[in-house]
Amino acid sequence: MRFVPPARPDGLSAQAGQPSPRCVTVAILLGVAILGLALGATAMLIGLLLAATAWFFMAWLSVRQIGGHTGDVLGALEQIAEVVILLTAVAVSKAQP
Repeated sequence: MRFVPPARPDGLSAQAGQPSPRCVTVAILLGVAILGLALGATAMLIGLLLAATAWFFMAWLSVRQIGGHTGDVLGALEQIAEVVILLTAVAVSKAQP
């Protein structure tokens, strides 16, 4: 939402505005800290790398296909990131004896 423009200037996503850089930073730091505590450093890094890859792909795809983000794109991105993190947690837990 902060890094990709809204698809339509008159859409609901555009009316919601953009979060401030401070809010984005605090949210990222909190998320990374909680993820690190829950999964450990290695799994956290793997999950973040996979989630970031999914984010970059979705950002590129949404700009290419519809010109930016919509509420549906943001919701899909949240769901994809959640699934990636959960799959990482399962993979790491299965790998440990």
